[in-house]
Amino acid sequence: MEKISITTMNETKTKEPGLLLYAKRSGPTSFNALWDIKKALDTKKIGHTGTLDSFAEGLLVVLSNGATKLVSHVTNFDKKYEAIIAFGQETDTLDPLGTIISESDFPSKEALEKTLENFTGKIEQRPPIYSSIYVQGKRASDLARDGEEVALKKRLVEVYSLELLEVDNPDAIRFAHIRAHVSKGTYIRSLARDIAKSMGLCAHLARLRRTSVGPFSLEDAVFFEQLSPFNLSQLQTPVATIKTNLEKLPWQNIKDACLALGETEAKAMGFSTRILKKIFEKNFSKGMNLEENWFSSPIPEDESLIFSQENQFLGAIKNINQKLSYSFVIKT
Repeated sequence: MEKISITTMNETKTKEPGLLLYAKRSGPTSFNALWDIKKALDTKKIGHTGTLDSFAEGLLVVLSNGATKLVSHVTNFDKKYEAIIAFGQETDTLDPLGTIISESDFPSKEALEKTLENFTGKIEQRPPIYSSIYVQGKRASDLARDGEEVALKKRLVEVYSLELLEVDNPDAIRFAHIRAHVSKGTYIRSLARDIAKSMGLCAHLARLRRTSVGPFSLEDAVFFEQLSPFNLSQLQTPVATIKTNLEKLPWQNIKDACLALGETEAKAMGFSTRILKKIFEKNFSKGMNLEENWFSSPIPEDESLIFSQENQFLGAIKNINQKLSYSFVIKT
């Protein structure tokens, strides 16, 4: 999938189907970030495409208004991360904010490099018990905080690449900086735990940054320039400061960075797109029986997103066995 470079648009209408690339800082939860975005865009219809834990930072792809219909599609995108693994201690949350539950020695760089080779490709992974996965209608993290025993099943994920970038001490690594390209549903906290466990050691994540989601890059996100450089020297910042890093960011910046979702963005996200002829826009908005001649070109098999001749996102249709039907229509 090709990368897409986003150019901000100052005149975006905030009630239109929107796309926002947001650089979340360490400290606020993804929910906190969405609250700011809702207020900035003056809308209640907001959906993000993959939660970042409060200690983590990086890219949130946010869809607004009618574009929230596409959340499930964007959630399926592969993702890239940079992470700093802290060896020698495992916490109950597998992050720096948890309670230490076990300790061990430290690995050598040679041992770690060999181990990383075993963690690429399709692997089975058990998610952290402190996660947003639902168990019998409740979040696993809520059950764990209530003292209930949580048993999450392993699931198949894929690690496309795993790269060791730097270590603090090649003979006894306390901190290792890695880069990972992974499939949907992969937990980097679990990956760190399992890498250490395979060497008879323990670990947790000290830092985590999401750098891309599908075709979207963190560098194109609003507030990216406010993030600190991501490397081992960042560990000089005490973890305790993460909890208080909650100052508000300018809402106008968020509003200015939001894009009306157009055909170019839809194609970059992997969708088939078609243009609806202007004379048939009312028919489409009313959900009347679809006809092939409404569109500027033949409709391909499966699903297509539909745009007006003015590049407004109108909805989606399906072509199954040469029969056209609506997936959804966005009310304008």
